[in-house]
Amino acid sequence: MKQRLTKAVLLLLALAMLFGIAGCSSNENEMLSELVQSLTQERKDLQEKLNAAQNDLMTVKQELSAVKADAESARQELTQLKNAPTPTPKIVTQEIVTTVPGTSDYAIGVDCTVNGGMAEQLLGETLVKCVPNNVDGYVFDHWEVDGVAKNTTDKTLELTVSRTTVIRAVFHERHILKCINCHFQFLTDKGNASGKSLKEFDFEDEYTNLATKKRMKGGLISFYITADVPKRQEVDYWLINGVKYQFPSPLYPNPTVGR
Repeated sequence: MKQRLTKAVLLLLALAMLFGIAGCSSNENEMLSELVQSLTQERKDLQEKLNAAQNDLMTVKQELSAVKADAESARQELTQLKNAPTPTPKIVTQEIVTTVPGTSDYAIGVDCTVNGGMAEQLLGETLVKCVPNNVDGYVFDHWEVDGVAKNTTDKTLELTVSRTTVIRAVFHERHILKCINCHFQFLTDKGNASGKSLKEFDFEDEYTNLATKKRMKGGLISFYITADVPKRQEVDYWLINGVKYQFPSPLYPNPTVGR
């Protein structure tokens, strides 16, 4: 009985060792299988990269061949152009007939345009239209033709001339009253100062007298002027258009300026 028990125990130990060995073999096989799969995938990836590099290299070779072919074609065309014969120049003769006016007379504009330009060539009797230029601070006054004043103030002058003629637009300074260190007022019918005090007034054209409310002809103005005297100072003299005037009072009554 004891021997049977011993044999049974030994048999169980043997089986346990066999199963242990079998378990170890199974684990090693799994690890080996995973390693083989990893190496296989790496080899596959490397093969794909190698194929892609070979394709890129083939494309570059094809492009290089095309460039070489284009260069060779261009070289051949250049050689043909260099070897081509030079064409003989063709001389063309053309007869041109022009008509030269038999006059050197002009209508010449000074400070104005003549038919839209500075001068107009005359071909016999010629109608010319003259327009004054725009000059800052000045206003058209009248016309002069060959130094003789024309009896017209129209801004457009039309005349017929047949010989050299100089046409001049004459200007005058715009009529503006400016007060510096002083002010002025308009006068009533009785000659008294009245209304708003002003420093500057444009009387070139027709205007309204602010004291009488009457319409006045442009170019002439009457007013009462008063100096703006600072404290502890007094008037020394007046300057009117740059001319010195000496008056005993800071008031300069009833001056009249204009044309």
